[in-house]
Amino acid sequence: MIKTTLKTMMFLAVAVSGFAFAANTCEFCDLKYQQCLRATHNPGGPTSAQCDLQYRLCRETDCPSP
Repeated sequence: MIKTTLKTMMFLAVAVSGFAFAANTCEFCDLKYQQCLRATHNPGGPTSAQCDLQYRLCRETDCPSP
């Protein structure tokens, strides 16, 4: 129980620090997508298709077109 809690806390700390260093919204979308894909291994977590959809929506709304 304690190991699981510590692992969760460390994961959240790394995720938050990663989001804080994202230079622009495109990088934020990429980081969010990677985090989502890692969460697909958890029971009750999102599917890879859900992660793909969220990523596409993030890129469409938050990322400027080249």
